[in-house]
Amino acid sequence: SIIEIVSQYTTLRQRGKKHVGLCPFHSEKLPSFTVDDEKQLYHCFGCGVGGDIFTLVMEKESLSFPETLKYLAEKY
Repeated sequence: SIIEIVSQYTTLRQRGKKHVGLCPFHSEKLPSFTVDDEKQLYHCFGCGVGGDIFTLVMEKESLSFPETLKYLAEKY
């Protein structure tokens, strides 16, 4: 699930149907990063980034899409 993958990069807390945490893409003190487990998407209201598990891993690990598929297949 996207929650399991995002949790590698930031600590999430459940708030209603979504999970909230500090954005792994920029420095912040108050959480503005949300993850929707139902839609399998994330969004940061602070810096505007958003996407799915593939865009998250591509950005955080500096991988291409094919490399990201391989990374996720090997890890999960």
